[in-house]
Amino acid sequence: MKKETTESDLHSRALVWKTISQETQELLQRIEKILHIAKLNLDALDTEEALEGFSNTAKHYSERNERLQQRITHFEDKLSVMNECDTSECDLEFSDEVEAISMEVEKGKNGSSILASEISSYTDCKLSD
Repeated sequence: MKKETTESDLHSRALVWKTISQETQELLQRIEKILHIAKLNLDALDTEEALEGFSNTAKHYSERNERLQQRITHFEDKLSVMNECDTSECDLEFSDEVEAISMEVEKGKNGSSILASEISSYTDCKLSD
């Protein structure tokens, strides 16, 4: 890990992760509402199956996001040990965790945004039929 990385830097990064994760969770909640409304308005069997698929994907993302939020909290709890960390192996462990969480946050955010776009395109297309 870079020498200039401090515990406060990592706490700040964790706050950014939490913010992005919360925004992702709010997007997923909006997706669920949109899907519920779409199910009421669109009654074709193929449409219902597609919406169910979207709903299952949203639930999967939501569960993954909840686990991510727990991981971030666990990481923050471990930060108090960082000052006692005096080996390169310990530094590497923190660095690896930072990279893994960062990638997971981005992956969740991007996946949820793509899902929202797919749902929007699908419902717009079906409603215009």
